[in-house]
Amino acid sequence: AASASAKVHWVVPANNGAAISNFVITPYVGSTAETPVHVPAGATGSATDPTPGAADSFTVTGLTNGTAYTFKVAAINAVGTGPNSAASNSVTPVKATSRTTITSITSDPVVGQPVVIGVQVAGPTTAVGSLTPTGQVTVTDGARICEATLSGSNGTATGTCSITEDAASSYAITASYPGDANFNSSST
Repeated sequence: AASASAKVHWVVPANNGAAISNFVITPYVGSTAETPVHVPAGATGSATDPTPGAADSFTVTGLTNGTAYTFKVAAINAVGTGPNSAASNSVTPVKATSRTTITSITSDPVVGQPVVIGVQVAGPTTAVGSLTPTGQVTVTDGARICEATLSGSNGTATGTCSITEDAASSYAITASYPGDANFNSSST
């Protein structure tokens, strides 16, 4: 399991004389079947030439974090849909870790002028299409607070906000991300 997804592995069954064209993966919550996922043979993550006895796998997305799932797989060919496999072991998708960093602070700030603070929140992977943190990061100097709205893609989001200091001093800046549906909280 991963955040909102699970990778399902199976062994390709005998095709009974007709080439396998698709697989159907059905997620279950308890004994309740959820929306099946149809995977064309040769789809990214699935076998290009499903040979009986070969291992195959596919990542099912759109799952609910914190919910336990099992999966059944069936093969489809010109004859029809074969029987479902036995249920898989149970897996529970969980939120991914996030990493919050302060990326910039206005250099040589002037009392009474805004200090612009840049933040970044990254997930565990930054591959194209990776889930990306959403929401806001709360930035504080211990007395004043600003909110940086995140935007980004491919596992990394950034934002900026500003705090106006009213006295010359040293300030400890903290950036806190509360998490979202796919990512845990983090701070720096």
